[in-house]
Amino acid sequence: MTAAENQHQTTATGERLRGSYFTPRSLVESMLDRIDWGRGPVVIDPACGDGSFLSAAAHRLARQARVCDPPDPEPLRYCLDRLVGFEIHPESAVHCRTAVATALSAALEVSVDPSEVQVGVVDMLELGSLTAALSACHFLLPETSPRAFVGNPPYVESKRLPAARRKALKKRFPTATDGAEDLYLYFLHVGLDALRPGDRLAFVLPNKVLVNRNATMLRRRLLDEGLLEAVWLATQARLFADAAVYPIVLFASPDLGRTHTEVRRLRSELLDALEFHEPALVPTDDYAHTATRAFFLPPESETLRGLLSRMLGPGGGERLESVLDIRWSISFHRAGLRERFVTSHGPTTLSSRRFLGGGAFAGNGEVARFGIEWGGWWIDYDEELLRTLKNPLPDELMFRRPKIVICQNSRTLRAAYDSSGLVLKDTFLCGLPKEFDHPLSRCPRALVGILCSSLIHFFYSHVFFGGHVNGGYLHFLQNFLNEIPLGQWDAESAGELERLVIARELAPASSHAALEAEIEVLVGGAIQLDEEERAAVREWCARDSNWPLRDRVRRFRG
Repeated sequence: MTAAENQHQTTATGERLRGSYFTPRSLVESMLDRIDWGRGPVVIDPACGDGSFLSAAAHRLARQARVCDPPDPEPLRYCLDRLVGFEIHPESAVHCRTAVATALSAALEVSVDPSEVQVGVVDMLELGSLTAALSACHFLLPETSPRAFVGNPPYVESKRLPAARRKALKKRFPTATDGAEDLYLYFLHVGLDALRPGDRLAFVLPNKVLVNRNATMLRRRLLDEGLLEAVWLATQARLFADAAVYPIVLFASPDLGRTHTEVRRLRSELLDALEFHEPALVPTDDYAHTATRAFFLPPESETLRGLLSRMLGPGGGERLESVLDIRWSISFHRAGLRERFVTSHGPTTLSSRRFLGGGAFAGNGEVARFGIEWGGWWIDYDEELLRTLKNPLPDELMFRRPKIVICQNSRTLRAAYDSSGLVLKDTFLCGLPKEFDHPLSRCPRALVGILCSSLIHFFYSHVFFGGHVNGGYLHFLQNFLNEIPLGQWDAESAGELERLVIARELAPASSHAALEAEIEVLVGGAIQLDEEERAAVREWCARDSNWPLRDRVRRFRG
């Protein structure tokens, strides 16, 4: 379904979004394979669009009507009673009815009137529940049949929704999210509300539902109620080639006794040839050990699975948030402000300050692992003036303090220590060492060594893979970073690590590998790695697509 056909998106943005949202048939069929068709399920798509899911389900129901024992005497009625869709856009609803009628006509060799297909023109989120939507459309379902909620809900972010729409959704569904009101979260919430014993839900969703803060309440619910059945990571399957979307498929069904979740990876070069990797069973306790209740795929080897579980639990020691206060940096919210307040030449006012990330499309290339190369940008840090322009700045004293600069997007975690007072654009996070009696607080440069280590890359790449962007880059956010395990440190080991980090900052490139090898030994010792685990991490990093590129930095040249 194109964005022009999706009323959720056209009304949300005030203009048509670019990109395609059509769900490939291969993915639809793979999702429907998990449904028990022998029980004659009712298939419900809450935002059915052009009918990809319902028309594919029609073929399966038609086959089932004929192989029932005895075969159903009215196979068309059998199918029509078990196919239900809701769509906000009338034209899309017409397309869906036609697609379903065409599928049934071909499968049953009868003429089917599209008007008989149960597709209602309603806003499921406005009505608030499946029951209300069925009532509004006067649809009656077979009560004894299990229900399968399937679909690809609109990927509309909160920032694209009108304020009144966001407020209404928050009021109607107070337990769906405590963060940004992304539309797909509400569809998932409504679907979960409708599940009964024996029902199943299968939704295509963006990968950020695995990790983002605004989906935490739903992840908690999935775990606490034993609903999470399976997750397919299709982020590298190129399902939506023309859109910046990294999809997953989430399966849910009521089962209070569930203790594990099936997780699989999907890959594809051609949309008609999805490749499924072997499933892994993840203990739900592993997810529950993260404050964010992040969902992830575990490592393939037993050694690394055990290591990751230990790092998630008490064996990982204190977390980064215990010693580092991570804060957001400077954003320019209005067009033209960056050009007005940022220059590529020397100070122009008494409030001018050295600025990282100041150039247009400069990215974060000024910060490498262990080091900073300032690009020569300056910002006029006029807090009062920018406040009058409705673009407030953080307190400048935040940047004057010694800090750890962390890149928000990169192949691996890139961090460096700054004591020169550089101001940071929002492509970087500002990590302020907390002032209390802890070995790592007294030796803050040691934190750089931990963050840049292969062990932390291994941990982060698995637990927060759901935040990756642009086909491979990892996304480093405050709430994700807070969960990084630090292990156990005393004054001597923290001091030694800080000494090595300083040496790495000053050393020529020819000495980097030797110094980082010593850093790795100390970081691994804090997590109490044995030799088998150390070797397994090295082998995993050698195969990883990102770790070999850890020092590849695109420097901005203005």
